[in-house]
Amino acid sequence: MNSRILIVGQPTEIRETLRNALQAPEWELREEPDAQAALDLVHEYSPQVILAAVDMLDVTSFLEQLRSTREAPVVVLITPPGSRERAIQELRAGAHDYILMPLAPEELRYRVSCAVERKRTLDAILLQLTQAEKMASLGRLVAGVAHELNTPIAAIYSNSDVLSRSVRRLMGLVSDLPPSAEKREIQAVLEVLSNTSEVDCIACERVIDVVRNLKTFARLDEAERKAVDIHEGLDSTLRLVECQFKSNVHVSKDYGELPPIECYPNQLNEVFMNLLVNASEAIEGQGIIKIRTRREGDSVVITIADTGKGILAADLAKIFDPGFTTKGPGVGTGLGLSIVYKIIQAHGGTIEADSTMGKGTTFTITLPLAASQRATSVPVPEPQPHGG
Repeated sequence: MNSRILIVGQPTEIRETLRNALQAPEWELREEPDAQAALDLVHEYSPQVILAAVDMLDVTSFLEQLRSTREAPVVVLITPPGSRERAIQELRAGAHDYILMPLAPEELRYRVSCAVERKRTLDAILLQLTQAEKMASLGRLVAGVAHELNTPIAAIYSNSDVLSRSVRRLMGLVSDLPPSAEKREIQAVLEVLSNTSEVDCIACERVIDVVRNLKTFARLDEAERKAVDIHEGLDSTLRLVECQFKSNVHVSKDYGELPPIECYPNQLNEVFMNLLVNASEAIEGQGIIKIRTRREGDSVVITIADTGKGILAADLAKIFDPGFTTKGPGVGTGLGLSIVYKIIQAHGGTIEADSTMGKGTTFTITLPLAASQRATSVPVPEPQPHGG
């Protein structure tokens, strides 16, 4: 994925210098001379780095408004030689670095690379914290729900069983009575009680199954890596989220023969949940969600495809970026697919998205059967000196 860099408030000659120095396949540049227009563009463009002119805009006000946005890019100030003190002041206000003019291309590229890496590190740490808190909250929720449901359901289920056995015994006793109107009336009442008890037992079994699926989804007792059945995780997650599916959404499963795979089960279940819910929300009319699994060599390939509205080609490269969402303000947080990407990466796998507008989107996950035991913490680069 290309790193997006926004150039703000620079005079024409400086913009040209920046543009020439930062021409590289891995960097995508946008320019906006006006600071307010740049703030509006931040929401649409989601830059990782902003190169701002320290002497052409009210940097303090700009930084304050920027902090209120969800994107929170790294801000590097382009600073004339006589404005070093002001740049240092703006560092205290929230800027991350400054570069003194005249601009040496090699130094500029190095400092921008450091800024991009810093943004990636900050995003990775945010994702880890968000994921950890989310899973901890989910674990507490599931534990509470399971506890609150298990006790009353166990009592109801036990009482229903006692009632069923009692009704059967009474029916046996009544059957020995001579024929009469009273006997027929008693048998009819006992038949109603028997049917009611049977319905109660079936309802209890359904609630017990929901609790079991919640436990399987969250894997409260499986925080460590272990070998599990991927299909079990897919099925339990599907049962939990299908209540969110519209009646016009049909799910098609094509499971291959898979051996157990080493993973963190609760994390993979979170991946499946995000992709299945997104697929359902993308379908506006009648549609299908197709889940397919296959073994390919020493890897497992899982595809989740929908026949929804699709994703714009311009957005496809940004869907895994933290904070990016196509759901509109107040609807999506822009963290779901970022967490998905991070989880799959931590498992030593890959995830790719392919989409055609009007036809749908396919996510392809590839996971090794025996994931490496490498550390999943995010390395923090050494801080770079400011200015100079």
